[in-house]
Amino acid sequence: AINNCAFESCNENALDITKSNIRATGINIIDANNKAINLKDGTQFFGKNISIKNAFIAVSSEDKSSLFI
Repeated sequence: AINNCAFESCNENALDITKSNIRATGINIIDANNKAINLKDGTQFFGKNISIKNAFIAVSSEDKSSLFI
């Protein structure tokens, strides 16, 4: 689980998750130069209360990954 975190001024991806089952609540992402949330290789991501400001790409889901926000 990822809970009550802030990610600011990220040079690349703020959250880069591979082959995982993640539950996230209360996440603030500000100034991600690439992707705020990047999911790969069958990751399942369940998010609640997620804020994204100033990201080149807000969310990317690839390679059979699933995203529920």
